[in-house]
Amino acid sequence: MKKIFVITVSIFLIIVSCSSGSDKYVDMVKHGSFNSYPNVTVGEIFETVFEHTDWESFIADDDNKRYVECSGEFHNPDDDTWHDFLIQFKITGEETWRIYYAEVDGESQDIEESVSIILYAYEEFASVDN
Repeated sequence: MKKIFVITVSIFLIIVSCSSGSDKYVDMVKHGSFNSYPNVTVGEIFETVFEHTDWESFIADDDNKRYVECSGEFHNPDDDTWHDFLIQFKITGEETWRIYYAEVDGESQDIEESVSIILYAYEEFASVDN
């Protein structure tokens, strides 16, 4: 009887965790905003400008810290090419985070290039009729 109870509880927890589809860390970043752009959320920007966005959070093996990662694709109209991007945000507090890492087409970007990706996204978002 004890085994049946444990199995039932385990299945219930798996179903609840899979069906919720919500991750508080992903939500914190997606619904948050940068200080320079307080009137629009990161999620609004990224999901308007980038294609096939995918969000997830994880704890890194090397430093045991929580990160939120957003990946997807963006179009460069200058040369009509598509590029893969990945941006990681480090969770720094209960309601705070910062850009930690970015890459384009598998190549790591320095901080200036990372900020450029964010600025590109904001400029593109501003040019879309919302």
